This record gives sequence, C-alpha cells and structure tokens, in this order.
Amino acid sequence: MGLLRSIKMTPSLPFLFTLILRAIAMAKKNIVIERGRRLQNLRKKVGLTRVAFAEQTGVSAHTLKALELGERELTPQKALLFSNLFSNLFSISLGEDAQEANFDYLYYGKNKKIPEQTASFIPDSDDTYMQNEINFFATNPSYSILKIQDNLMYPFYNEGDIVVGKKISNKNQFYRYQGHICILETSNGHKLLRRVIKCDNRKVTSCILNTKSSQSSDFVEEVEVLSIAQAIWHWHLSELI
Repeated sequence: MGLLRSIKMTPSLPFLFTLILRAIAMAKKNIVIERGRRLQNLRKKVGLTRVAFAEQTGVSAHTLKALELGERELTPQKALLFSNLFSNLFSISLGEDAQEANFDYLYYGKNKKIPEQTASFIPDSDDTYMQNEINFFATNPSYSILKIQDNLMYPFYNEGDIVVGKKISNKNQFYRYQGHICILETSNGHKLLRRVIKCDNRKVTSCILNTKSSQSSDFVEEVEVLSIAQAIWHWHLSELI
C-alpha cells in the first residue's frame, strides 16, 4: 500500500516536461520585459515622448508601447537601430549614462567593453596625435569606424586603411548620401565601405570601385542598413605603420 501511494505521488514525466517548458517561457518573458524596461528608461532619460521617438525611428508609437511593456519582443535589429539613434543624437545629454545607449546594454543588459573592441583600430605608430584621434572615434558611438579588410574600393581605399564618418540612423536622411562613399552598417551588424547609388527606406543599393577584384562577384548589391556614415576621415596604411 505504501509503495502504491509513493508511486501515485511521483510526478509523471509529461507533467515535469510541462513545468520545465513553463519555467523557460517565464524566463524568456522576464528577459523581454527587462529589455522593454531598459528601452523605456532610456527614452525617458533623453526626454522623448513615444510619438517623438516614433518620428525619429519610423516605429509606430503603438509598437513602441508594446515593446516597452514587454508585450512584443525587442529584436536585435530594432535594438541596434534604437541604440544607434540614442548614441548619435543623445550621447551628450545622457552624460555618464551614455553607456546605456550601447547595443550590449540595451539588448543584453551588459556594459560594452570598449578597450577590447577598439584595440584593433589603434595603430602601432609613434604618432601619438594620430593614435589619440583614432581612439576618440573608436570609443565614440556617434561615429562609425572601419578598418578595411579587402581591396574592393581600390585604388582610393586599400586593405588596412581606416575610415571614419558621422553615423546617421534616420532613414529619412539616407538619400543625402547618394553618390558618396559611405560606411554602411547592415542589419546583421556588419560594416561595408561602398559608394551609395540609391536609398529606398532602409534598403541601400551600393557598388564597389574595384571591378577587377576577385574578392567579390557582386559589383552592385542591395543591403538593408541600420546606419550610414559618409567616409570623411581616412588614414592610409602607409601612415599607420
């Protein structure tokens, strides 16, 4: 009789499986809620209403409310878009809280480790002024910096060169950079240096300059971008050594 009672009291495997699934769903929901709360806190810190924020990003105020309340999940793409907006427009007003505008903090709740990320940009050079200048851009979220890893923009840009531009996240301003060489930050977080041909919402048609390069088969391509930065500052590899 005691054995039968103990067997009846033992939870069945389907029941345990259901409990595990509920626990996972609850943990995921809490993560979504925390992301929304960080987004809402950041928006309030810079003094933006939901309507004003919607005008800057193209995301409706209704959708924004759902994201902030955890009713909709904040995707990595939207988190990166919002992070770029806050970093570009409000880094000064955020002051000591500027790190909260970083993607890592907004999406994961972790502060970005800037020194590790920027070390690859800082050249091994005796030119202290150049080192400080590049380090400033590499640690400032308002700028987009790229160390060129290919020869697709030869002869004007070579492998190893460093380029920097002021980051623009507002898609309504992208058309201004048609015909210019720009750093394109794609929706998956990659950066490309290309000549912008056409902008349609966040879809940007661009081209390479080196048509003889074997490193790419696409002379013209269309990508979805989160930000555009016209290449203004340019350090040649010969200057960095």
